[in-house]
Amino acid sequence: MNNDISISMDNFLGTQETLHLQKRILDKLDEMDSDNTSIIYQEPEINIISAFTEELINNIDNNKKYVFFVRGVTKIGGLVLRGNIIVEKSEFIIKESEIFNNGCSIFFSSLNAESGICLWKGEYDNRIYVW
Repeated sequence: MNNDISISMDNFLGTQETLHLQKRILDKLDEMDSDNTSIIYQEPEINIISAFTEELINNIDNNKKYVFFVRGVTKIGGLVLRGNIIVEKSEFIIKESEIFNNGCSIFFSSLNAESGICLWKGEYDNRIYVW
């Protein structure tokens, strides 16, 4: 229980399922880069987090389940959260992401990777992907 979010082991995907989902997402991001459909920013980090939060809130379905890629996701599995929790607690959840813990990304994906949102901090730019 943290920040009024109750999590148990039942809320985590297995590591193999998480790795498979991660591969599908990364393939989707590569496709979006090829099609030039990502949103590219070259603004300071604080602005990109605000822009990502706005996109997240606007694109998450409150009634759907999403996988959040927490720190150490490849060791513990993706965390499954309902959309309404993500929207209500977006600031707290984003601060628990890899991007605030020596990583370069924030991922939220539907269980089948058909929809999702990602922020990827690159060397030369920052990209938000919504699919």
